[in-house]
Amino acid sequence: MCLSALLFPGLLVGQTPGTVQVKTETICEVTVYSGNTDPFWGYHQPIVARAGERVYAAILEPWGEAFQQRWSLYERSERGWRRVYTSSKDQRLNQPPLLLADGRGKLHAFFWPEGTCAHLQFDLSGSLEVPAQDSPDVGYNDLWPYAGGGVNPQGDLLVITSPYPEHRSALYETSAGKWTRGTAVVHASRPESPSQYDRHCYPFVVLRGREAHIFSTQDVADPEKIARGDSFTYSFRKLDYYYSPGVGNTSFKAVSVLNIDGTKGWVHNDDMLLDRSGRIHLLYWYQTEERNWRTDSPQMHAFGPPGGPLTHVKIGQGFVEGRLYEAPDGALYAVWPRRDDLYLGRLAEDGTLVGAPAPLGVSQGKEISGPRVFLAPPRAMAFGASVLEGVYRVSAGNGRYEIRYFQVTFRPTPDFNGDGEVGFDDFFLFGDAFGKKGGQAGFSAKFDLDGDGEIGFGDFFAFAAEFGKKVG
Repeated sequence: MCLSALLFPGLLVGQTPGTVQVKTETICEVTVYSGNTDPFWGYHQPIVARAGERVYAAILEPWGEAFQQRWSLYERSERGWRRVYTSSKDQRLNQPPLLLADGRGKLHAFFWPEGTCAHLQFDLSGSLEVPAQDSPDVGYNDLWPYAGGGVNPQGDLLVITSPYPEHRSALYETSAGKWTRGTAVVHASRPESPSQYDRHCYPFVVLRGREAHIFSTQDVADPEKIARGDSFTYSFRKLDYYYSPGVGNTSFKAVSVLNIDGTKGWVHNDDMLLDRSGRIHLLYWYQTEERNWRTDSPQMHAFGPPGGPLTHVKIGQGFVEGRLYEAPDGALYAVWPRRDDLYLGRLAEDGTLVGAPAPLGVSQGKEISGPRVFLAPPRAMAFGASVLEGVYRVSAGNGRYEIRYFQVTFRPTPDFNGDGEVGFDDFFLFGDAFGKKGGQAGFSAKFDLDGDGEIGFGDFFAFAAEFGKKVG
């Protein structure tokens, strides 16, 4: 385990900390074999989830060539990390599972052994070694399901799969105890492509109440690439966001996020988050010319009300594959993986990046592989994400990778208005919140400087100690 405290001068301002603590732990090691998908390949799928004080990670573990891989569930408790379940070696597996915590004491895993959907329910109050299992009809059985999923506070589950003609939906209603299948999105015909349809896949999925959101990318066989004999023959040139105010009862509205088909570029959907105020946030990046890094390759942040319209803001260059996190005080952050480290940045109310992303110091001298990072996302947990945590991997040599867990702990700053110093304006804001407790109107975690759930004299003394000082 590694524990470090890092200062972020000039980066974390406003409703943000001046100091964070970063903890890292090793989960396991895996070996990569040719002919298999990468253990971190399914970037849109939630593979980390928290349930109370315990954290769970679903790790794809290749053991041979050509789909000879299984997945294991790892649990983090006060005793550290341990493997609590492993799928069978007798069935081929191509993509990582979806991991969803329903808030009712159950952890759900969806995966497609031999191309048939399997659903495991782990009872978190009992033994995890023998979960309940069924095979729900979620609308698509294939070794390549390109599935995404989400869970709401009521414990309902939404699984989206991606066959060529359409996105298909499968909604499990806890109150009714049954699955309802449907067609979420019908893709346009594309007869010039072997795909036959303008297929979209890699869906990020959010479910809040019956409100459903999907963020996916085009993925079609490109006849020009096939004719040239390219080794990779698929194109990704469109990003779309879909919204339904009542999944199962109301059709999805399509919102075009980006279309660069005309320049034959490249697009990538990085993440989607529905914040506590109800705004949707999308992270994505693109290249105007495919795989030409000398062209503009910006990280973009799109945000707005459910169903749009969306405001698009360029927030970086050279930072891609970002993930979103909303802190308990409402501040929005992004985490980016680079080969030398993971980087943390804060997004302002206008969607822009505050300062430059700062390194978290988790690489410990090893190259971050991919690079890719998975957070425990609010879309995968019924009660949201209270902790910034996730998994990444580093090279362990000889074709092996070390899978690591990291957790970021914020320490609040008394610079409540974000002007760079602790002054009277901050004092007046603090005074308005004084005496409030968690759950009461007017309470905000940013004023709870000692973290005891109440804005009281302990917080006042902490504020007074910083009064008149510059921040960062």
